[in-house]
Amino acid sequence: MTSLFCFVVCAHLVWVNQAAAFQDVENKNSTCIAPPIILPSTISPTTHGRKVVIAHRGASAHLPEHSLPGYRLALEMNADYIEPDLVATKDGVLIAIHSMDLNVTTDVATKFPDRLSFSKFMNRTGYWSYEFTASEIDSLRLRQRLPEARSKAFDGIFQVPTFTSILELISEWNTEIEPVRINATYSRAKRGVYAELKDYPWLLEDTGVDLVQLMFHHIDENEELWQRAIVQHLCDVKLLKDHEYRLPPLVVQSFEGDALNSFMERWDEKFNNENATGPALPKPPAVLLVGKENCLEESFWFDVDEKWRKFLSGVGPDKACLGRQWRAFMERAAMSELAVHPWTARPELNFFSDPPPGAPQFESVLEEIQHMFCTVGVHGIFSESVDTAVLASTLPCPDPILPTVPSDKPRDDYDGICDQTDSKLQVYIAISSFLVGLLVAVACMCRFTEVSLKRNRQRSAQVPTVDVDTTHDDLQLDDNDMEML
Repeated sequence: MTSLFCFVVCAHLVWVNQAAAFQDVENKNSTCIAPPIILPSTISPTTHGRKVVIAHRGASAHLPEHSLPGYRLALEMNADYIEPDLVATKDGVLIAIHSMDLNVTTDVATKFPDRLSFSKFMNRTGYWSYEFTASEIDSLRLRQRLPEARSKAFDGIFQVPTFTSILELISEWNTEIEPVRINATYSRAKRGVYAELKDYPWLLEDTGVDLVQLMFHHIDENEELWQRAIVQHLCDVKLLKDHEYRLPPLVVQSFEGDALNSFMERWDEKFNNENATGPALPKPPAVLLVGKENCLEESFWFDVDEKWRKFLSGVGPDKACLGRQWRAFMERAAMSELAVHPWTARPELNFFSDPPPGAPQFESVLEEIQHMFCTVGVHGIFSESVDTAVLASTLPCPDPILPTVPSDKPRDDYDGICDQTDSKLQVYIAISSFLVGLLVAVACMCRFTEVSLKRNRQRSAQVPTVDVDTTHDDLQLDDNDMEML
């Protein structure tokens, strides 16, 4: 009983401390936790945990890349993110297209045959997006970039999307479409935008246009849309539970660490300045892209740790970086506590990565993605075969995952998704503390009553003693007499 009493007292003290801590949070109105783009493993029953699926340029294995229908199809296939490559037009409109040479994926050469121009940065001619106005580009139609392997049935139908139209799509999906869908596989909750600041130094050298500055001009010009599509979802999570987990609504990626650094500084200037009202708005995660040429170079990792580590959440390597030397890359990323999202899974055999030493060539893109998830241990993947990547994220692993990957635990050194305390929780804590206190009082009364009853029983059991005269040696007592004594 004494042990139970001590346990109850300790439990009461713990609950009191927890209540005080939650009260501190309530007094501060809100607090923020880091938004890991490494999903908690408890979300999925698979042995590799849940992985992030990024629709590379949309569902581009099925529809022309960077088209609104391609993005929509990716969402239908349950991608976590749609991934636009953002470039600028002549009049400063952000559009999504893989190459600033419009001739790669549009019919620009047919409609504007005399608009070739020279790029100092590229040292060649092309139909550069920054030489065309938004209305001119709106008259173009997309075509398949890989006609040898993919269908051309949709060539000449879809337009080049603007960033505004992409944010409208994601807002509509999250507020009107997703809430009425039933997804029995697992909850992906709100979807997000994984935006690349494309060809940042190229645009800056040829035109003097800073893509980061253009992004924030877009925010200023479309505040209501940004609030609806992105900003409000940075802080709309209460207490994170496995089935309610939400990824950050925006991830910013670039091959240029300085561009990402500039974006984060501008974000704080706009949303977290001294005149800002309400809680600090967390910065979106930043992912640094890296090619196979220097992903294992010590100079790259030196820059990551010394120049950009303070704001980076992950790295996006060419999947060739995770070939035969994948262990070295994953261990280095783990040392810096960075998520790893390689690019790009495609269904064509000539795009497959190298298998592990001694293993046969991958027979399908599903097998390649499972290798990335289960053996290499990446935390997500850029995929043009969106449905296959989603399937791979739900299948069990045939092989054990590496223990060297970063943990699910958020870091303490960067901002993140807001966790605003639910007022109902305060009531639950107060009621629980009262009940624990009541239990302590009852335990004390029970103990006091038990001691009192024991003493009363001892008094009732006492019998008067009989003096025996030991001087009479002839006195004999039988057994009944002894029992009475």
